[in-house]
Amino acid sequence: MIEAKLIGDWAKCKAFLDKLDDNFKKAYKTGLNRVGQAAVKSLKKGMTEGAPGGQKYAPNHPFTIARKGSSKPLINHGDLRNSITYRVIDGATVFAGVLRSAKGKDGHQMVNIAAIHELGDGNGGDLYIKVTPKMRAYLHSQGLHLKDSTKYIRIPRRPTFEPVFEAEKENWQELFIKTVQQGTMGAGRK
Repeated sequence: MIEAKLIGDWAKCKAFLDKLDDNFKKAYKTGLNRVGQAAVKSLKKGMTEGAPGGQKYAPNHPFTIARKGSSKPLINHGDLRNSITYRVIDGATVFAGVLRSAKGKDGHQMVNIAAIHELGDGNGGDLYIKVTPKMRAYLHSQGLHLKDSTKYIRIPRRPTFEPVFEAEKENWQELFIKTVQQGTMGAGRK
């Protein structure tokens, strides 16, 4: 017959395990928030530098440069860049991106602008918009005189989120793991 005998202070052991559980929950939440903050920082930096995840944006059209006074793609008033945020969802997932509720200074929904640049035509290509007579007249009033043969305006695909997520995902995983380990066990312990 095998006999098992408990030795030691099991009340202290239970108290330690309970505290460890509380520390883990706090560290997990902190880890998610740190990943969200790191994602926002990387996304905004990539957009500002015009090369998110190391992939350069397509250059602006000369008309756009003249109108904006800048050759930096996607940086006009900073509305799109400033709309990038993060949220922790259900205590387990980090969303980093543009919320549907985000609006620019002109009232436009930033999520639509982000989607056009991120997704292009939805198949990985640039977006082509058919030129209407009203559009042609508006562009003419703004100083862009389209040729009669111009039937479409091209908006180049300028992905921000996909290249940054791909370039940074391992760094964010390491940040999360390190934060949870340190928060659960303490900074100097392994």
